[in-house]
Amino acid sequence: MARGSGWLSRARRLLDGHEDCVEQGYLLVPVALQSMAEGDAAKACTTFSQAGEIGNRFQDPDLLTLGQLGRGQALIHLGEVSEGVALLDDAMVAVTTGEVSPIVAGLAYCAVIEACHEIFDVRRAQEWTTALSSWCDSQPDLVLYRGQCLVHRSELLQMHGDWQVAMDETHRAR
Repeated sequence: MARGSGWLSRARRLLDGHEDCVEQGYLLVPVALQSMAEGDAAKACTTFSQAGEIGNRFQDPDLLTLGQLGRGQALIHLGEVSEGVALLDDAMVAVTTGEVSPIVAGLAYCAVIEACHEIFDVRRAQEWTTALSSWCDSQPDLVLYRGQCLVHRSELLQMHGDWQVAMDETHRAR
């Protein structure tokens, strides 16, 4: 955490005086995430919106998607579930059409699946977990998300009562 904080401070210092650039938008993402972690979903929503607007202005699909994802999650935490889910699904269009980088795609899959679990939308969680599995299978060198994918699969299998297969997936993830 300390090292990451140092890098963020350095980035802010280097961008000081460069107000209108896409990098300023990327620096808003950890600020918004911190607001979410502190329980201030309204502030997070506003900050994610700002990041998404910068992503849109500079035509940066990664930043735009991160802004939409975060705003969707924040809206869910604010009790605006339908609007939040719509934003998450919209962000996932960019993911499933290959408009974003693999790192953002992986983050998006996990964020959306986690949000689905939070609101007990098992059907949507199943749909996005299946899409994540296909995405991981199409990229065998992408080790970073394979374990998370297996964990999500295991959770869904547990919800459906398929205990043995769920345990097998858990062992594969480990």
